[in-house]
Amino acid sequence: MEAEEAASWKEESTTGVAGARRRSAQTRRIPPVRGDALFHQRSKVATVELHMDDFHTTGPRAQLEWLGEALKRNFRTNQVEIYGVGSTYTHLKRRRERTEEGMKITPSKAHVSKLKKLYGLDHCATKGTPIVKESAKADEAEESSRSLTTAEKARYRTAVGVLLYYAQDRPDIQFAAGVLGRKLSEPTEKEESQMRRLIRYLAGTEEVGLLLPARGTDAGARELQIFSDADWAGESGQRKSVSCGAIMLQGGLLYSYSRRQGVVAQSSGEAEYYAAATAASEGVLVVKVLSFVGVPLDPVLFFGLFSSHWNLQAGGRRKVQALRDEGAVAAAVGQGPSVEGSKVCSRGK
Repeated sequence: MEAEEAASWKEESTTGVAGARRRSAQTRRIPPVRGDALFHQRSKVATVELHMDDFHTTGPRAQLEWLGEALKRNFRTNQVEIYGVGSTYTHLKRRRERTEEGMKITPSKAHVSKLKKLYGLDHCATKGTPIVKESAKADEAEESSRSLTTAEKARYRTAVGVLLYYAQDRPDIQFAAGVLGRKLSEPTEKEESQMRRLIRYLAGTEEVGLLLPARGTDAGARELQIFSDADWAGESGQRKSVSCGAIMLQGGLLYSYSRRQGVVAQSSGEAEYYAAATAASEGVLVVKVLSFVGVPLDPVLFFGLFSSHWNLQAGGRRKVQALRDEGAVAAAVGQGPSVEGSKVCSRGK
């Protein structure tokens, strides 16, 4: 029954928001996924983000007033309010504060409070860093670390679930959250100690958030900057590398991630190449979404190591034999890319 109701609401909500399309032929939408959808009205320069029963719109004030009236005609709305500079509101458990400098997005403190309560750290001393790089001796000692009890394992898994959601808006803990998340099947005292350290770090950084600047820099106004890096063989035991990336526009961070690579890279250059390919893929998605809402951009990829540049120029054939899609990074960034130092961009830039 719940699945049928969810499907019915998804159809009703997307049809209702798109109702303005009957009055204007220039409304477009990205098809919904699990109830989510993105709509853009080109002539009104208004965009609607739909997440289940939450609507979030952006655009000029006059157009938002028009859109608010259109939503009221299709839905029973609890609140339709336009937030200008100086306003603070909450959307999807994130506090959004609009200032002259831009919009600051801060994740809910409730997540940190839940983590502190789980581990009895309500009045704990804070830490200055989220995680400490383990030494070789520490890796050896891990084998003798005591396994957690059933109750401790359940608590640990609950905490990891909270962290993975919270880390979406906290690039500084994404690597640490990933490390802890890879130990869900059989966590030990070592992982619990790392968890406690991370909670202590979060206790002292609850006000940290992301700032989307109202005014960016003049240089590279049409550039979407895509940064990638890799920690070669940083994981003990399996010796898999970790890819990380950040996508920025005019000094504002739009998206970031830290995830383990699926294969074992045989060299640092290969690890960097895989990381660059992943970053380029993520960048293409962001470019398409921003282009959909009327913001065309040129993607620019930044990555490290000369050996990776060499592989790109060779189409990925010289050293990275495991990557079948030759020139994947080059194809993702643009047809016939040029390589300039650690900067990859489309021809003509």
